[in-house]
Amino acid sequence: MTDRGKKWLMWCSLMMLIFSAAWLIISGMVHFSKVVGISQTISAFVLIISILNLGVLFSIKYQNRKWLKKTTMISLFLLPVFATGVYFLAQNTSFLDSGLVSFLAIILLCLLMLLALIYIFILRKVGEMRGILVLLLFIIISVVLQRIEISSSAVQDLFLPGFIILTAVGLYMYGISCLFIIEKNNYLKTISFLACSITAFGSLLFFLKMTGEKVDNLELVYFIPAFIMTLVVLLSLPISGYIHWSSLYKRILKKVAISWIFFLLVFSIRFIYPDFFKQIVNKEYKEYPEFFLKDYKIPDKNGLEPG
Repeated sequence: MTDRGKKWLMWCSLMMLIFSAAWLIISGMVHFSKVVGISQTISAFVLIISILNLGVLFSIKYQNRKWLKKTTMISLFLLPVFATGVYFLAQNTSFLDSGLVSFLAIILLCLLMLLALIYIFILRKVGEMRGILVLLLFIIISVVLQRIEISSSAVQDLFLPGFIILTAVGLYMYGISCLFIIEKNNYLKTISFLACSITAFGSLLFFLKMTGEKVDNLELVYFIPAFIMTLVVLLSLPISGYIHWSSLYKRILKKVAISWIFFLLVFSIRFIYPDFFKQIVNKEYKEYPEFFLKDYKIPDKNGLEPG
């Protein structure tokens, strides 16, 4: 992307940030309705997207600065400790009952997440696949642990949603960064951005499914474009000059394809084997019948006391 494109993205993101934040503040003062609720959801989504865009632009501009690398690396290690601590404090104490304390905890948690994702998806080597592989592995482990009766509620309430959200946000940020990193391959640049954006949307839908939300229509909005794009890439890749690509560009495509195929397979199971998908998503709890039997005193007959 040219310098003109960077400025265009920066100013558009700033305008989106200002207008979405202003509407969230204004809509919070008016009478709540269904339309207002939908507009608030859209504004919050636009606000998050604009912040991520600005975060990517900032990290790319200062990616060679040592202070940014050290800060993001420290955030990567602080994030799980802080998130786990906040979760257990919320479960076992009244420390987070204060609105101000909760707000500050959420802001700090979001900041740590953003910095950690900058380190994983932007500051590390662009073709390195370790970060996305670890996140996907943790998602699989969390899904398996959720099916075990002895597993802690922290898996379902903290770790599984956390890893899915980190993957979704990280993929979107990586897709934006590909617009700047890939210079002479418009085919790969377009495929990487679209694939990361669609996959990020699909991973968010997977998160909603894991929390029990009904998103059947949105699943089609993700799955149909993802499936069509897969066919287009499979048919066009042989004539795109893939054999002559640099090793860096090939690693970028492999990194994008890992998460792309993972979530596409997940939703393929959802449509082809819906019962099996429900078993994966929904944890089954055994219900035992209640006969409502109560203890009663044995009557004393003929002066004989029960032994």
